[in-house]
Amino acid sequence: MLEEVGGTIEWARNKLDSFPKAKKDLGPLLDALGQPLTQIVGGVMLLLTGVLNLLGKLLSGLGLDSLLKGIVAATGLDKIYNSLGLGKWLNGK
Repeated sequence: MLEEVGGTIEWARNKLDSFPKAKKDLGPLLDALGQPLTQIVGGVMLLLTGVLNLLGKLLSGLGLDSLLKGIVAATGLDKIYNSLGLGKWLNGK
């Protein structure tokens, strides 16, 4: 996800290269947006990881962890977890 945000900003910068006036006006805006957006997306991903981890532990204590793992797999969040290196959580630690 972070790569997509950064890639979109780079794509916009490349498109602005052919428009010098727009590049002069919008270049600083893209620079100002680049860093905070990356930090926001990273923070949201960490929050999502923490919430799902906590929920997994609570449901595991009740014996319902397979329900959460099924929902995570059905929504595609398991791919995000694997990309974050948390795939072992989905595989039963």
